[in-house]
Amino acid sequence: MGMAYLAASLEWKYLVPVAWLLGGAANCNLQLAMHEISHNLAFKATTATGLALNRALSIAANLPLGIPAAISFRKYHMEHHRYQGHDVVDVDIPCEWEGWFFTSPLKKLCWVMLQPAFYALRPLFTYPLPMQGLEVVNIAACLAFDFAIYFAWGVKAVAYLLMGTLLGMGLHPTAFHFISEHCVFVEGHETYSYYGPLNAIMCAPLPPPSSQGLARKQLGRFYVR
Repeated sequence: MGMAYLAASLEWKYLVPVAWLLGGAANCNLQLAMHEISHNLAFKATTATGLALNRALSIAANLPLGIPAAISFRKYHMEHHRYQGHDVVDVDIPCEWEGWFFTSPLKKLCWVMLQPAFYALRPLFTYPLPMQGLEVVNIAACLAFDFAIYFAWGVKAVAYLLMGTLLGMGLHPTAFHFISEHCVFVEGHETYSYYGPLNAIMCAPLPPPSSQGLARKQLGRFYVR
C-alpha cells in the first residue's frame, strides 16, 4: 500500500514499469497467499470460526489486487483439485481452441500476456457456477477499497494496484507458476516444481529447506526436474 501512495506522484512513463516490476511481484505474492488460504491453511478449518477466518483473510489479501477474486477463485479452485486434468470442469486447463490457435512464438507470447483475461473469463464460458453470497461480499469489499484508494490518493494509485495484478499475472518472472502448473511439456507430467532463487521473495508452497533434500531423495523417481 505504501507503493500505491508513492505511485500517485509518479509520471505515467515511470508508473507502468514500476507497477510491472514491483507491483507485479507484490500482487503475485498476494495471489499465492489467496491460494494457500483457499485451502484453509491460515487458520484451523475444524470449526466454523476457523473457516470464517480463512474466508475473511482471503478477502483481505484480495483488497490490494484491485479486482475481486478470492471467493470466486476458491470456488473454481476446489473443482480444479477435484477434477484435475479434466477438460471443461478443470478451468485451469486451457481450452481446446487455445491449444490449436496459440501455436506460433508470437501467439504464445500474446497468450502469456493475456493470461489474466483467460484465467478470469475461461470459467464463465466453459463451466459457469452459481454465484455465492460471499462473492457478493468480496465484490463489495474490493469496490469499496478501490474507491477509498481513489478518493485518498487518486487514479494513479488505483492504476498501480490494477496494473500490478494484471501485469504480474502475465509476462512477469514471478508468474512462472501459471506455466509450470498448467502446461504439459513432458507427456504424463502435468505439474512441475520450482526451487530457484525467486522463491526467496515469493509466497511459494514449498517444504522447509531442511526437508527438501529428503523429499527429493524419497520421491525423486516420481518427478522429472
